Amino acid sequence: MNSTLPDFSVVIPAYNSLELFRDALQSVLMQKEVSLSILVTDDSTNTRIEEYVSKTNLPQVSYLHNNPPRGAVKNWNHGLSKADGKYVMLLHHDERLPGPDFLKNALAQLRSGRHDLLISDVVVHLPGNIRSEQKLPAAFSRFILLRFPSLIYTLNLIGPTACVIFKKERFLPFNEELNWLVDADWYFRMMKGNRTGFNSGLPIRSHFGHQDQITLGLDRDRAEKEDQAVIKKSNGLFSSVAVALALRNLIRFLKRKLQIKKNPLRNYANC
Repeated sequence: MNSTLPDFSVVIPAYNSLELFRDALQSVLMQKEVSLSILVTDDSTNTRIEEYVSKTNLPQVSYLHNNPPRGAVKNWNHGLSKADGKYVMLLHHDERLPGPDFLKNALAQLRSGRHDLLISDVVVHLPGNIRSEQKLPAAFSRFILLRFPSLIYTLNLIGPTACVIFKKERFLPFNEELNWLVDADWYFRMMKGNRTGFNSGLPIRSHFGHQDQITLGLDRDRAEKEDQAVIKKSNGLFSSVAVALALRNLIRFLKRKLQIKKNPLRNYANC
């Protein structure tokens, strides 16, 4: 690796909410003992974030305002394609890093040479100051991810994209044909052939249910059907991925039949 490159590139795809974006950016700027480049790729329909970044005038922050907007997934890929750090993460404007030592701890693990990507824990903050942590024990989730990674299509055991930090040269773009299962599909493809480690103790903070959350505007059932068709075509009708999708559909069917109360995190968890 080129030693002159920054340790991390943090790509922040922004959309309209200055308040959430400001918190996300500040959580990156507070990181200690690492070198950073921060790229803001803004799909906003207003100029509030652009004006804020301009006033801060920080040398490590680059800004791009998409006109016209690219749409969520294309915006993510556009930003990630321009990342110049040794390690890269995609931090949405409604997510934040948990403390000033988060990236320092991640860098120590990555420099060990044992991992190509790291997966962090997550805490989700719901409207009304409700805090929700992962339901399954961390050890069980990690066992599933390492032994049966295709089951990530059944239940997203990772969370938002900010939970994944990867070597720049390992980057694979998100599938721009997908809308609902786009993150789970990306995690599966990124984990294939890469050595995966886990960054414990400092969970990413994710805000769910705010008015600028893109997934709230999707027709979930239609997006599910379309995405599954694309994924099955890519992986094969008899692949482990197809089996995982069939299990996903069975779980959804049983929830409806048994009238199980809807999970408030279902948009977040993709299940």
